[in-house]
Amino acid sequence: GVLVLRVAPADAPTIEYAVPHLRDRINAHYGYQAVSRIKLLQRAPPARPRPGPAPAPTPDVGKSDLGPALRASLAGIEDAELRTSLAALGQAIQDRERKSGR
Repeated sequence: GVLVLRVAPADAPTIEYAVPHLRDRINAHYGYQAVSRIKLLQRAPPARPRPGPAPAPTPDVGKSDLGPALRASLAGIEDAELRTSLAALGQAIQDRERKSGR
């Protein structure tokens, strides 16, 4: 049979070089001449979906119990959006540590 492999154009020369070895390994695995020929299709890999926007920070992040060390480290950050995001991250880490008993 013919084994058709879809490869990225940049990888085609490397795989083309390895085709005889691949064919021999596949046939050795099956114990008979399962693959007589390997055909390469040079195609770009499928597009990956882009991640969606990050969820908006919860409005009560500033009111939660952040702890004195986290509050002190956030005090020097002037950008309100960055400060809110870092507070949410710090809160999530603290919550995870509380749940795991650290």
